[in-house]
Amino acid sequence: MTKATESKYYMNQFGGLHGSDTLTPVGRIAFVNLAKPNVKFDPPKYGATLLFDKKDETVLKTLKSIQALCNDMAEEFCKILFAREKPKMLYPKFKEAIIAGFAAQPIFRDGDMKEYDGFAGNWYIVAKNDKRPGMSGGIKILDDKMPEEFESGMLVRAQIQPYLDKKGFSYKMRGIRMLADDGIRFSVAPDGASLLAAMDDAVDAVRITAEDVETVEASGLGNAFDTAVSANVAANTAVPGKAANVQAIGATGAALMAAAAKAKPAPAPQSSLDVL
Repeated sequence: MTKATESKYYMNQFGGLHGSDTLTPVGRIAFVNLAKPNVKFDPPKYGATLLFDKKDETVLKTLKSIQALCNDMAEEFCKILFAREKPKMLYPKFKEAIIAGFAAQPIFRDGDMKEYDGFAGNWYIVAKNDKRPGMSGGIKILDDKMPEEFESGMLVRAQIQPYLDKKGFSYKMRGIRMLADDGIRFSVAPDGASLLAAMDDAVDAVRITAEDVETVEASGLGNAFDTAVSANVAANTAVPGKAANVQAIGATGAALMAAAAKAKPAPAPQSSLDVL
């Protein structure tokens, strides 16, 4: 049985397995946090979401190589855990149980499960880095581009490092190159700052209950929305009842709550990692 010290991958003290660096296929960038970190993470993270066309054969070929790397990491991860934990079950059952636990953080996530502009028809990953571009160990931005030059919708290619723990897969962004700007821009997603501004313009006083905030949080659409709205909850008198609150929020808020209500649930656990 493979021991941790013999693994081809590095396992850290927290039980996470670091994969080898690899290049993504060409894709579009979204939710860009290269110039400023996303403070929703602790600690704040730099990075972006990378979208890859499901129908592009060249893209799929590269994604399959990443999938093969992650499958190999998963096999190694399961063997290390099996040797350490010595469970009272056969290895195939143990491996199946561990892989089922990766459902919330699979190798690739399905853009068709999201309501965001530009996500449909794509696989996507989120790649992050604790350190800002330019720092040692931070994201290397190639071709003398500045972090603020990257905008949602541009075509890019990134260097990433897969990471695996019991929660599933995540990715560290090592470097990124802007390949082309064909003018495509994604409209602001339901959690964007522009939506908040539109909500403020829609009514004189926004009144939202904590229950409404929790609804949006649970849907996964909370990001910028929850930060700004939390302040409104404290500053405004809540209108009793959710229906009244939606009226007070206005048409834009109603659209947001509708999006939250129909947000798609996470996929059921699978025994296989392959999605392509």
